[in-house]
Amino acid sequence: MKRIILCSLFLIFATLVGCASKTPPKPPATETATEESLNKLVELARSDIQSGKDLNAVQTLDAVIAKAPRNAKAFLYRGLAHYNTNNDMQAVFNFTRAIELDPTNPLGYFNRGTTKLRMQEFQEAKQDFTTCIDVDADFALALNNRGLANYSLKLNQAAINDFSKAFEVSRQTLDDAVFNRARVYQEMEMYAKALSDYAVALRLNPQLAQAHNNMGVIRLRTTMYDMAIAQFDKSLAIVSNDPEVLYNRAIALENRDQYEQAIADYTQALMIQPTFPQALHNRGVLYLRLNDKGKGCRDLKKACENGMCTRYNVSKELGVCW
Repeated sequence: MKRIILCSLFLIFATLVGCASKTPPKPPATETATEESLNKLVELARSDIQSGKDLNAVQTLDAVIAKAPRNAKAFLYRGLAHYNTNNDMQAVFNFTRAIELDPTNPLGYFNRGTTKLRMQEFQEAKQDFTTCIDVDADFALALNNRGLANYSLKLNQAAINDFSKAFEVSRQTLDDAVFNRARVYQEMEMYAKALSDYAVALRLNPQLAQAHNNMGVIRLRTTMYDMAIAQFDKSLAIVSNDPEVLYNRAIALENRDQYEQAIADYTQALMIQPTFPQALHNRGVLYLRLNDKGKGCRDLKKACENGMCTRYNVSKELGVCW
């Protein structure tokens, strides 16, 4: 059976906000002025992060932390800036320091957990999200991301429970959580529940092209090819240049014996992603079926060069390809 491509689950990284848990004693006036100037620098760094100027933010926050090494918010923001520049180890260091300075702020645990997720340290990520939820039981994004950790640990029912709770505490507004729950249901082949959840996600976010793709995959796997094509059409109407959706639609068209249209979709997918081995393989097989050995063998050879060799090797053994 041809490989079908699903869209991945959604990882959510919340915008950092300052939320000091305690009101410190009022400092002297000169110290207050210094603290105010440092807070302005922290806010400037936050603005830079929002504008994508993460390196500028790091430099500003370095200066703040040099003068105020117990400023938890500065560590939080610097951690986020490092996260945005894929410097995960530094992000973890800064979030850990923020937690040490203010263990009652759930954002430190949430942000470190999300970084650990990206590092594929799923058990540690889960622990951070659990602590975050212990501090703030209604932190919907933490529930969503703990669901992702559970999913990665192959704890599907625990993942479903977390996504369900995230959707509940968000007052049924967090489309990522219901999409992610649908994705788990789909993997468990609970297709009716998956389709229902994808429909809810689309009602909340009509531009969620991934949901249309995954609904199409369900229809494809249950041999409802016309319905699959309709879903892939809807996905491509939102994001027209997604090679994976084009590839999936090509499979559905091929199963409807619409070979020329399928080749056109494989070709478009390959224009976007020239080394897409499954698309090269499938288009090559179609060309051979249509008695175009030249194009077919060229595609199968390229697919082999990108890791898919079985059909090409068989074709060579049979004397079909060279």
